[in-house]
Amino acid sequence: MINIWDRLKGKNLKTKMVLQIHDELLFEAPEDEIEIARELIKHEMENAMTL
Repeated sequence: MINIWDRLKGKNLKTKMVLQIHDELLFEAPEDEIEIARELIKHEMENAMTL
């Protein structure tokens, strides 16, 4: 979650993490940022830890 927050801020995106529910994260994003935020969040969640 920290990595996602840092990357969103680093790219000056307006997307915000709104809620954490167990193993889910809920975000609010402007229409024009959805694809960028989706890719960034997906990458960070899939690569959070090396197995």
